[in-house]
Amino acid sequence: MKIFIIFFLLLFISSNTHAEIKTSAQQAWEKTKEVTHDVIAVSKQAYTSFSELSSQQLTPEERFAEIWGDAIEQMDNGLLILKKMKKAPEAAFFHEDKKSLRV
Repeated sequence: MKIFIIFFLLLFISSNTHAEIKTSAQQAWEKTKEVTHDVIAVSKQAYTSFSELSSQQLTPEERFAEIWGDAIEQMDNGLLILKKMKKAPEAAFFHEDKKSLRV
């Protein structure tokens, strides 16, 4: 195994000339700068969106009502799944079974 790794490294080093390595390093640097600019742009956009959302402050009562509504909706969905699981067979080809409802 060690011989294979050494052989591969020697083959790789001998096949790449200095100019090729320099070109690929420059391409990698340019790609890195491009990705960095994209990430910065997305971050600025996310920050702007967050700033706009935070400027629309909710009262504690409104925030609680929003959270509670989401929680009730999730609990209702859970109850529906439990009811379906009680009626579902253990295994089925063309219908939902207990195992598929658990996922």
